[in-house]
Amino acid sequence: MEIWAKTVLAVQRMAGSAFREGRFAPAGMSFTLTTYVYGNKVIILSSKRETFGLIIESADIANAHRNYFEALWQISTPDRPDFQLAKPEE
Repeated sequence: MEIWAKTVLAVQRMAGSAFREGRFAPAGMSFTLTTYVYGNKVIILSSKRETFGLIIESADIANAHRNYFEALWQISTPDRPDFQLAKPEE
C-alpha cells in the first residue's frame, strides 16, 4: 500500500521520499498542532505538552481544512524545487 502525502513544515527538516512532497512555511509561522485530513475526517493533534487529539467527521469541515492547507501550500517554499509528486492512481 502506498500513502501519498503533501506536508508543510515550520522548520527546515524533512527526509526526502518518492511519496511525499514537502514545503516550508514562511518565516515566523509556527505550528503547535498537527492536522490530518482524510475523506470527510479531520484529525487534530495537540502539542506534546498537552497530548490531546480530536477527530471531526464532517465533509464541510474537511473541505475547509483542505482549502486552508492549499492556501498555505501556495505561499510555502518547496523543499525540493525540481521534484514533482506523482499523482496516485484512482
